Amino acid sequence: MPQFARRAAPAHRSLGKPAVWAALGVGLLIAAGLTALSRAVQAAAIKKNGKIAFVTLRDQFDQELYAMNPDGSAPTRLTNSRGADVEPTWSPDGTKIAFHSERDGNAEIYLMNADGSAPTRLTNDPAIDCQPAWSPDGKKITFTAYRDGRGQIYVMNADGSGQTRITNSQAIDYQPNFSPDGATITFTSYRTGHPEVWAMNADGSSPVNLTNSAELGFTPGFSPDGTDVVFGRDTGHNLEIFLMSSRGKLQRNLTNTLGTDVQPVWSPDGHQIAFGSERDGNGEIYIMNTDGTAQKNLTNNPANDFEPAWQPTD
Repeated sequence: MPQFARRAAPAHRSLGKPAVWAALGVGLLIAAGLTALSRAVQAAAIKKNGKIAFVTLRDQFDQELYAMNPDGSAPTRLTNSRGADVEPTWSPDGTKIAFHSERDGNAEIYLMNADGSAPTRLTNDPAIDCQPAWSPDGKKITFTAYRDGRGQIYVMNADGSGQTRITNSQAIDYQPNFSPDGATITFTSYRTGHPEVWAMNADGSSPVNLTNSAELGFTPGFSPDGTDVVFGRDTGHNLEIFLMSSRGKLQRNLTNTLGTDVQPVWSPDGHQIAFGSERDGNGEIYIMNTDGTAQKNLTNNPANDFEPAWQPTD
């Protein structure tokens, strides 16, 4: 089975399948689309593009984290552990990377400097903790935990303190991501019997299904200005990258290729999307414009490269 297909469903191990796939008050405003004023504020806060971190199997033993320039040049190894290091996510100031590691024999959330130095364990639970994502102010990290027998969404302080569960459904909830203003979290949920993209207030209240489709949806992420959400979709024939408005409208296929396309993330300036693709016979990191044009392979390596994350800079 292809590398990305193996990561399409919620996982019980990172080497198996950890990740492919309103609201009232402030959360409803975000899910329904930002006002002209808030859009202007968000646009002013959009940051320049830095490096792209990604997961690779090019070191043979296990999955490690690398970073490269936005044009694919100068790939540099960041981690070197005997356990899988996956699911990188940059802090809003671009100085830290949170990630999921199995280096201590269990799936936990770690934090390290942008150059890979000073790795620090943030979670310490016998259950799986994975899929970290930063709040826009850099003070919080949301993540998925299997502490209650199924995936649920938690939030903690950036130093690992104050770990709090914010979803409590009978279905699996996973792959959380904050909106640019921190008021809303998108996530993937099995609440309808299959994975779809949902949104909720940052405290877990008022969840709303954004995709409302028989097709599977997963790995959602807000655009830097908060107006759109990019996500992966299983169309029944292939895994593709889709785009929709923040209220779930105008869902459209951006990739539409014969190869598997998954794991989309926005560039900090909002002009491009990085994603993983197997269209060349193995996993590679691609970028494209937000309308799906100018799709380009950045990695071009015989080993599998996947799970891109884009560094924001001032």
